[in-house]
Amino acid sequence: MLKIKLQHNGGLETIAAEEGTILSEVIRKAGGMIHTPCGGKGVCRKCRVEIINEAHVLSCQYKVTHDCHVIVPKSETDSA
Repeated sequence: MLKIKLQHNGGLETIAAEEGTILSEVIRKAGGMIHTPCGGKGVCRKCRVEIINEAHVLSCQYKVTHDCHVIVPKSETDSA
């Protein structure tokens, strides 16, 4: 299992994820809501997150392959 530090909704938590899991699924598992109006096709770019020391990625397209620290921008979360 991989360790994903997830900074979202004003907090920071570490959750476990299996290698190859789509990052938007990891975020949802942790209780975060991320906008994916394109249905995970990667065209709307609403699910963009930052992976510390790496890059900005589309969470609906990014497969987790290593331990990482992810920041979900407040504007990308949905409290609904």
